Amino acid sequence: MEETNTGGVYRLWLAVMTDAVEIIKNPRFSHSSAEQFLFDESNQFFNFVAHVLEYEPESLREQIRKTVINGNPRQEPVPGRTRLPDL
Repeated sequence: MEETNTGGVYRLWLAVMTDAVEIIKNPRFSHSSAEQFLFDESNQFFNFVAHVLEYEPESLREQIRKTVINGNPRQEPVPGRTRLPDL
């Protein structure tokens, strides 16, 4: 059985999450679907990736909101983060 943080399901949803962040960073794209994916608290796929990365989902959402949407250029640590993932 594949490890959770290297398995195909994890990599798929990590790619979707990364793409959603890139979409909301670009003013030329419609953000509605990307924002819905990132900020819907009941999104089990976002929550899954956040947990594998050892983030609290709401803390990660707040950091994305501050950094990407509000334009905060500082790279502050995300509250709830315990350590870097083993890749």
